Amino acid sequence: MPQDELPDENRIRGLGALATGPRPPRVAASGGPHAPRSQTVHLLEPAARAACRAMTVAALSALAALMLVGPATAVGYSVGPISEVSAGCPGTGDVQAATDPVRRYVYIAFEGCEHDRGVGFVSSPDGGASYSQPVALPGSRGGWDPSVAVAPDGTLYVAFMDRAAHREYPTVDVSHDQGRTFSVEKTLQPQQSGNWGDAEYIAVAPDGTLYVAWAYGPSRSKVRERCAAHGSCFSVSGDLNVVVQSSTDEGASFGPMSVVSPGYPDAGADEGAIAVQGDGQVDVLYQGYEVTDPKTLKLANGHEYFASSLDHGRSWSAPVAVGASAGQSTIDEWWNDGSIAAAPGGDLFASWDTQAGEGAQSTDTGWLSFSTDGGREWSAPVQAPADQTGVPHIMEVTGASPGEAYVGWLSDSSPAGYAQYLRTFSVAANDGGGGWLTAPEQISSQFGDPDVAPGDTFGIVTLSPGELVLSWGSAVPGSHRRASVFAAPVATAAGELAPLGRAATRASAGRPAARGTPALAGKTVGIDPGHNGRNYSDPAYIDHLVWNGREEEPCDTTGTETDTGYTEARFNFNVAEDLAGDLRAEGARVVLTRPSNDGVGPCVPERSEILNRAHANVAIDIHADGGPPGGRGFTILEPVADGPNDRVIGASKAFGRLVLERFHALTGMPVSDYDGTGGISLRDNLAGLNLTSVPKVLIECGNMRNPTDAALLVRPSFQRLAAQALAAAITAYLAPR
Repeated sequence: MPQDELPDENRIRGLGALATGPRPPRVAASGGPHAPRSQTVHLLEPAARAACRAMTVAALSALAALMLVGPATAVGYSVGPISEVSAGCPGTGDVQAATDPVRRYVYIAFEGCEHDRGVGFVSSPDGGASYSQPVALPGSRGGWDPSVAVAPDGTLYVAFMDRAAHREYPTVDVSHDQGRTFSVEKTLQPQQSGNWGDAEYIAVAPDGTLYVAWAYGPSRSKVRERCAAHGSCFSVSGDLNVVVQSSTDEGASFGPMSVVSPGYPDAGADEGAIAVQGDGQVDVLYQGYEVTDPKTLKLANGHEYFASSLDHGRSWSAPVAVGASAGQSTIDEWWNDGSIAAAPGGDLFASWDTQAGEGAQSTDTGWLSFSTDGGREWSAPVQAPADQTGVPHIMEVTGASPGEAYVGWLSDSSPAGYAQYLRTFSVAANDGGGGWLTAPEQISSQFGDPDVAPGDTFGIVTLSPGELVLSWGSAVPGSHRRASVFAAPVATAAGELAPLGRAATRASAGRPAARGTPALAGKTVGIDPGHNGRNYSDPAYIDHLVWNGREEEPCDTTGTETDTGYTEARFNFNVAEDLAGDLRAEGARVVLTRPSNDGVGPCVPERSEILNRAHANVAIDIHADGGPPGGRGFTILEPVADGPNDRVIGASKAFGRLVLERFHALTGMPVSDYDGTGGISLRDNLAGLNLTSVPKVLIECGNMRNPTDAALLVRPSFQRLAAQALAAAITAYLAPR
């Protein structure tokens, strides 16, 4: 917190076929045993499929031309190389992915390997440009429904469903070396045998807590399923519920089940997609079906429901129906329906699809809804794909920049077969009513055989506000009717997406230099961790007046502190130390204005002079605010032309936008709701900004006087994450220059 922002009281011291019993082996179109879900009956009647696919010769010729030229990129996206990531380790879809934005790793897991009966895994160290050879995850033989998540410190989690000893349950593999090895294999076996389990999803909170949401039924014998020819299976009756378990020790142990869906043990709920916001709120979107017979537990069509937890998953809010006006999801929908994501700043997005009609009159429509109040209320559903063809639209969503989301779908709505599509949505469009920033675009360059299921899910993950990676299954020509897994990095086109200067964070921005060449080699970075740990011990020195470029002000202050006495000076220095280490690892020369947190000073003008004399290529002042207790969020303070800083105003502004974007994207901390506009505040009364001759901004990382922000700011895991976000912004600013 800059000294002149301190309240007076802080100037002194200062986050299958119808079946019972064990699930039968699922059979893919290739004939090998596998376990995905199954194509819906009413959507796959031959007559209906033929009707949906009737086209003129001219239209088919146009589609053939599209296949030759690949996906369109003119509207809003630039598609990088499309890689077949399952090559050598046959995959059958059910793809999920996660990113480590700081290190630019991409991780993909899919059903495959182990003779089509395991879970395959690949990683990319360069943002999705290239991938490792696929391997089978430890203990995954017989596994299904993979899920992937990355902790703020880079710990990698890959989960999948498994069965043993008359139990079905999630297994979690853990890696601390970017997926090169997995050192922990933890099963979440329930105490009671004979249970049913399916469709686990995982997410990691800013404090490192791992959450696993999964569908659980106490009695497998009560669950009846149907499976169709070209997909997987769906439950038509049973004691289905969505539960969540958590681990605070990197998967070594898990707490008890916490039931999300009301009505246990017969809630009629499954497929609980999960996300965790920057303030620790845990969000679940699940599929809820009507239980029409309490004896047979027969299920009828249903809707998507949202629930959240503010106490680390111990209790859950009453469910809120999402998009009920869009219609129902039918009971025979075989793909995993429902996806939830939080954008930086806290806006929530949900995607799903609904079905109506039968036979040739059947329709399937993909939807998006958003919430700006933490999920208490949701917008009217907005149609995402342009068509309503009566075939699967497998929907997924991921947060982009604040207020925006990338929405993808995998569908065989084209007569040529399955393809991967994408478009971008903004809450701010249409005067805050929400709207699309791009038209639907095909990302995949080939179509997949419509009679070979691509899997229940696909991967869509954000690498930075202007970059994402898509991964999907598809039985492309020459695949011998087997689905393979493909992945492609995608960047937003310059100028297409307006908020927060996204052109600066496209695929080229911040990308590491070639291997062997540190990204910041030859660069000097200045870091000013505000205040000092013993400033309180020498008030005469700290209070003496100095010139800040416009007027006199005190040499420095003690800074603010939390209600529990955790000081801003300590926070600032911890983040600065972590940041310095990250930057040095990238080859930068780092200059700090103080070497420890047990000294006094230096005065603010001297701090600025230290970084000026070092000829820093860029500099950052690190602070935390002492604002009103009811206010939340972080702010970027930018300089105003003042004489000494005139030549670096433009550069400081460009750097500030990158800091804003990266801090949003990587920490989840919302922008300030009490200071500045959109996270930016122009300041002409701070010596550190007035006297700088190098590009520089000051960041208030959060509000120490607010209980929610304070709970995050004091955590070492959040401090590490804050440093990583700042390192990402500095690298993005300097690496291309």
